[in-house]
Amino acid sequence: SEPRGSWDGKVVELVRSLQELGLHPVLVAKDPECLFLDKVARLTGGSFFGSEHSFHELWPLFRGASFLVSGHYHYVIAAASVGCPFIPMSVNNRKMQGVCIHLEWQRTEPFDITDLGSCMPEIVLEARGLMRDREALSAALSSRTERLCAESGRNALRVRELAQSAQKNAGAGATSWTRSFSDGG
Repeated sequence: SEPRGSWDGKVVELVRSLQELGLHPVLVAKDPECLFLDKVARLTGGSFFGSEHSFHELWPLFRGASFLVSGHYHYVIAAASVGCPFIPMSVNNRKMQGVCIHLEWQRTEPFDITDLGSCMPEIVLEARGLMRDREALSAALSSRTERLCAESGRNALRVRELAQSAQKNAGAGATSWTRSFSDGG
């Protein structure tokens, strides 16, 4: 969500620090509370990927990115699914931590987005590491997301089997009860 106070200063400072690594920032915002990133993109000479784009356009964007910095776990999941390393951010929300743990990511404790000033040097250091190790990290993420997709498929089949079994058993119970009742029993 939109930072309070001098948000433009710290977010702009982070983007500029990442630009010093030779990167062109693309700021992504679909949610209304994050549209302030359009202004950050304009202030830093970056690009803005907003609501005029479709969600499906994110995959090629993430596939070609050096890494993603985000506090939105849906973006992290999409990026990870195409092998894009990421720097997790959060605002006192355990969802991002859960995603990091589930993806077996190297960093499971997200950076606090409300305290960019003090964690910015560590974020930049993390970005350098992601750029250096991108190929290996990308392969690990792709492998992990493939395993998770296969596991999800197996789980979906199991849930369907359980639902069908429960429906069948409920139907049998209703039939027995109906028979009992109509027989006067």
